[in-house]
Amino acid sequence: MAHLSAGVSGHLLRTLIDTQGIDDVAGRADLEQHFDDAHTIVALCTKFDEAPSVHIRDLLRRAKDAGVRTLESHAAVLVLARPDDALKMTENGIAVQSVEEGYDLKAYQVGRKLQTFRISDRQVLFFNAVERGGMRMLACVRRSRKSGEVPSRPSMN
Repeated sequence: MAHLSAGVSGHLLRTLIDTQGIDDVAGRADLEQHFDDAHTIVALCTKFDEAPSVHIRDLLRRAKDAGVRTLESHAAVLVLARPDDALKMTENGIAVQSVEEGYDLKAYQVGRKLQTFRISDRQVLFFNAVERGGMRMLACVRRSRKSGEVPSRPSMN
């Protein structure tokens, strides 16, 4: 685990931790301890076509089994999309009409797979550096720091 940056914003110390991948290790106490920290927002990254990855589901299962109760308010899935991923989505054989519709459909699918962990489609965020650049992600992180909770998407319901 590498600490990428640390700084003080007002009275809050913030640290960004790069997990350097969770793909090869079954359990990571150094990561799992952060689920219980009320001052931590956990963003679990996954590739679009793997979302939610088996590794994320396993990590969330261990957190739930350990009694973590902040998954609903302090965890999010950050889906890393490539330029054409969203437009390749189909529902009942019908192609989506826009990138936003593709993201909405994928968020719904991910939310359904994670509902047992109290993670909803509103906690599924997307990032495509080619389409959106880093500004949207930066704004998302800033909103999270101010509110103390994971930013959410509009509900599919």
